[in-house]
Amino acid sequence: MMHLAGTDPVSEGGTGERVYQVYIAGFVAIALVALWAAMLDAVATSFAALSADGSIIVFRFALIALVAVFAAMGVRGLRTAPLKCSHADIAYVISGGMRMQATVLASVVLRGVGCGIAGLVLGFALGTGLASGMQTGLDPMAASVFFAMGAAAAASAGWLVGAVRLACGCRFGAVAVEAVVAALGAVGCVALALYADPFVLLGGSGLAAGAFAFGSIALFGTAASTALAARFDRAIVIEESALFADTQPLASASLNFNIDPNLVRDYRRRKKLARRRVRFGLGRGSGHWALTSRAALSLLRQYDGWPTLIMQGTVAAPIGVVALSGTGGLSSIMVWLLALLLFGHGIREETRAFGDDMRIRLVRDRLPFGALELLVFDTIPAFVVVTAVSLATIVPLAAYTGVPLVWALVLGVALNVLYVLMRGFDAVRFPLTGRRIEYEAGASVAAVCLMLVSFSGSFGVLAGAVVLACVMCAAIVHYGTECV
Repeated sequence: MMHLAGTDPVSEGGTGERVYQVYIAGFVAIALVALWAAMLDAVATSFAALSADGSIIVFRFALIALVAVFAAMGVRGLRTAPLKCSHADIAYVISGGMRMQATVLASVVLRGVGCGIAGLVLGFALGTGLASGMQTGLDPMAASVFFAMGAAAAASAGWLVGAVRLACGCRFGAVAVEAVVAALGAVGCVALALYADPFVLLGGSGLAAGAFAFGSIALFGTAASTALAARFDRAIVIEESALFADTQPLASASLNFNIDPNLVRDYRRRKKLARRRVRFGLGRGSGHWALTSRAALSLLRQYDGWPTLIMQGTVAAPIGVVALSGTGGLSSIMVWLLALLLFGHGIREETRAFGDDMRIRLVRDRLPFGALELLVFDTIPAFVVVTAVSLATIVPLAAYTGVPLVWALVLGVALNVLYVLMRGFDAVRFPLTGRRIEYEAGASVAAVCLMLVSFSGSFGVLAGAVVLACVMCAAIVHYGTECV
């Protein structure tokens, strides 16, 4: 917020500048208080509509979330060192004479305190909802304390799993611990989902027992991790912190909008990909089939982007179908437009093979294909996945909103095609003016135009408009001048 307000509290001083920064901080604080009050009111209203049984189900899912935090941190600690070090840490702390126990203690405490603060805030909101939904005198502070201690315990115990792996230094030991973590997570989730009762856990004796148990787990996890730190191999810690150390300066720069976060995300991903073992091979083929085969191989190897592809298929086209069908009103159109603008990395993930071919000039100059051909054949594998997810999402949406199913499916496929073609705008200049255009600009114009056409109420006219938009976008990519 300081950056958006045009000031920097680190490098810019002076009395006038400091007064301005205090004013901005006060404005942000007032806004946060207002947002907090609005969120509590919305939570209370939502839980009141759920009734007592629905509130208990939400409470049990919140408990399962604590188990999920422990399992996620534990599995992550098995894959990479839980202790992350920057280049300065590696030079002056890990490689120096400082004891590893002090470094681990600071890391575990910070992780536990951070998760505890998050649990404190979210637990108070959940307690407010439970009090409204169950129509009881439940104190929100009881839920706040319970989930704060639970989150701190989950974080400390998850850190301990990674500490055990670093202390053992054995792959078989890591696999065994991973199996134990998965078993504990499964048993805990089943037990909490079936038997958890907010009246018992958040009552006087139940709250005291839960807080004592969570506190004991947090202290044990912290103490055990600190004791095991003496057996850590510092070389392994440094090796597994290389990715964090390389991207840590870029992450802080992107937070201040000095670097595009998409560039930081791509750089981090390429570094992780370079460290992996090569799997699968390139299928035989020539011409356009070689492009599609390589794109399929890229999709299999870069599995980090699969969640983004699933999200793209779940959000982009289905929301567009609801918005253009007129069943969601003006609010659905605004949500659709915001989704296209704020979730641009979804379509860029779908067309990652095309972006790589266009970005690496040594590759692009040797490919005897135009930009439109590259865009189409590089995107076929990911497009099939995204479209399948979109159609699976549109079917229940169409039944719920009353939109004709065939029309909704056809429109969903056409919108996915339109998104892919507009992605080509990032790589070309407009044929007539020679000016650079981007996907976000094309998506905004297309959404507004299709919104105006949808007011006609004719499905045939809207389908024709989408097809015309696809043809125009394909012509722009085909006849545009490629950016160098």
